[in-house]
Amino acid sequence: MIWTPERQALALVSVEKWRGTPHRDRMAVAGVGIDCIHFVAAVLTESGVIPMFRFPGYNPSEGLHERSERIASGFARCLHAAEADKTAPMFGDLAVFKTGRASGHCGFVLGDTLAHALAHQSVIVSNYRIWRPAVHRIFRIEATGFRVTPSDLWRDLQDSSAVRS
Repeated sequence: MIWTPERQALALVSVEKWRGTPHRDRMAVAGVGIDCIHFVAAVLTESGVIPMFRFPGYNPSEGLHERSERIASGFARCLHAAEADKTAPMFGDLAVFKTGRASGHCGFVLGDTLAHALAHQSVIVSNYRIWRPAVHRIFRIEATGFRVTPSDLWRDLQDSSAVRS
């Protein structure tokens, strides 16, 4: 079981540490700024589910104007996680939201609540049911660590893009 009582306690401490931190793209400084993907990574790291890692660069506007599954694909490929039923989330599940035509937002499920860094606001915790219609996919972590590190995945994606060009 990944979410032991100790890891759950660490995750809750992490969420509280980041709660109220303003949304800022490509940043992860408590009280100063964080975006949704950095927030999820911080909670997973601070609760001992994944090791600390250097986050690869990304374009924060990707997916705003075109279809993108990068967040969902990243979770599926990097983490030991499987898709789960979005109507029955469990503590530690990762929610990927559809924002317009794209899956461009994510958050951390705390059972019946959801913690996420809301664009143009801050890290908030709110009732999961309010957000469920916007949740596109849920991922349930099955083992600690990475299948593929985010940096290796990013490098592979860049290499395959170069080959197609």
